[in-house]
Amino acid sequence: MPSGGEIIDILGDNIRTDISKDQLKSWILNYNSMKPASSELFTLKSEWKSPYAYANEADLVEKLQNLRDPLGLPALDTQELLHDFGITE
Repeated sequence: MPSGGEIIDILGDNIRTDISKDQLKSWILNYNSMKPASSELFTLKSEWKSPYAYANEADLVEKLQNLRDPLGLPALDTQELLHDFGITE
């Protein structure tokens, strides 16, 4: 099994985020010690077309809204979101 640093290196240029490499590494290395109440797993419907997994648009929007609701954030602008993800023009 790859170490936390190796996982980040494997992901390389395929993922963009504003989260620092050190923060990601900390999350990966400390995942097992997180309290169950502090994390929730969402399964995203997707289709594998090598070398990428393509998310189901409706499921992606639903899961992102599910993350926003408990925080009291406004509803997503679906068209803007899909545009940002490069799914629509």
